[in-house]
Amino acid sequence: SFTLLGAWDDWVKQRTDRNGITARQKMLVQCLLASTAGVLLYFLEPDPEVSQVLFWPVGGGTLTLGWLVIPLAVVVIVATCNSVNLTDGLDGLAAGCTVSCGAAFVALCYLSGHRVLADYLSIPYLSGSGELAVILGGLVGAMLGFLWFNA
Repeated sequence: SFTLLGAWDDWVKQRTDRNGITARQKMLVQCLLASTAGVLLYFLEPDPEVSQVLFWPVGGGTLTLGWLVIPLAVVVIVATCNSVNLTDGLDGLAAGCTVSCGAAFVALCYLSGHRVLADYLSIPYLSGSGELAVILGGLVGAMLGFLWFNA
């Protein structure tokens, strides 16, 4: 859906206004899309412990968010989307940030998908998250290839 927003902005730039849609319009659509994702996360996830509980890695504590997961999802999604827009450029800065964050997520997904390691590190065990580590590894590899040929 954010891809469609970018395509709409590019279409407006090509067809009518050279500046594209306004920043206010982009932010409004981003907030609406993120709100939709937050509401779907809140209402459609059958296990509230998966979608509404934050786990503290140190000490093993938890924080139940309840309906506050919706505004948190809006803030996280919109901030993430715009942080990539701010760091992106022809110099590959966004790709470099993606490599370091992606590598960290590869490690976290692998560890949380391994029952013994997850118990040892006191992080929640998530069945199937090891497969996500493979996909993220592909993302990291693609970004490293981009940076290699972009230099």
